[in-house]
Amino acid sequence: QIPAAPAVPQVEGEQERWQQAMDYAAALSAEVKEVTALWRAATGEIFELQSSALQHSAALSAAEETARGAEARGKQVAGERAGLAQQLAGASAQLEQLQRAGEAARVRA
Repeated sequence: QIPAAPAVPQVEGEQERWQQAMDYAAALSAEVKEVTALWRAATGEIFELQSSALQHSAALSAAEETARGAEARGKQVAGERAGLAQQLAGASAQLEQLQRAGEAARVRA
């Protein structure tokens, strides 16, 4: 049990000690309020940082997915270019053969 505060000082200086204790308790109460406010602010900042990290993580995942898609499309385009290069080489060879055949036909004619 907490003893009741004496109404009248029983001993010389007891009232002064009582006042010092009350002042100390008030100072502690103010510190507790300050620490509580700091804790709440820190907790709020942590929440904001977590939220921001989740948003950045989602954006990073989307960017990685876009990069994978672009890489796949790049490979597809490279394959298509290789196919077109082969077709062009084939067409160039055919054109050269036709030109030679045409030249030979003119010489014979």
